[in-house]
Amino acid sequence: EVISARLTQEIDPAGLTLPVGKLDLSFYSPDGEFDLLDPAGAYQLFQYRQRIEVYKSIDGEQQQVAECYLQEASGTVDAATELVCQDIIGVLDGVEYDGGIYEDKPVLELLDEILTPEGVDFTIDAAFAGVTLSGWLPIGSKRAALQNIAFAIGAMVLTCGGGGVRFVPLPTVCAADIGVGRKIVGHKVKLGELVTQVDVTAHRYELGDSGQ
Repeated sequence: EVISARLTQEIDPAGLTLPVGKLDLSFYSPDGEFDLLDPAGAYQLFQYRQRIEVYKSIDGEQQQVAECYLQEASGTVDAATELVCQDIIGVLDGVEYDGGIYEDKPVLELLDEILTPEGVDFTIDAAFAGVTLSGWLPIGSKRAALQNIAFAIGAMVLTCGGGGVRFVPLPTVCAADIGVGRKIVGHKVKLGELVTQVDVTAHRYELGDSGQ
């Protein structure tokens, strides 16, 4: 019996970050089947990074809205169990990436090298067919590497609905207007620093053998 469930899914169209989707789930088992204090309890079925599919009834039809992975499970003496989960972007944030220097590297091949070893399915929009990348990807997490790639090619990264990671073009037109009447009471607006100048420094790396 579900007590509460909160699913958070975000997108950063500017590509400045790669948000992590989260799922917080609390449920109650009357017979104590998932009691974490019971050594023989069903909680032993929980595994770190275990996949959890989230469905929602939309217009009377069950549709998958997310695919998350278990981070933490906790329980209380009243047989209530709480699960903290994250989407595949959060999982990739904990996977180290060795980085590299690339020249005219097809983006499809680069994504395949990063995601396939982790068993992550991905799709890339036809608009990026034939796109290549040149430059340096620093050592860090695979989440950071995907953010750099998405920013470089002008893509948004989606994980909603499950099915792995999807790279789609940034929207070029306004899809809808959010009126003042839809504003939630309590929202705050923060004025950032005034930007009057932007300096961009570019570097070019030439690949060669150790003798050069």
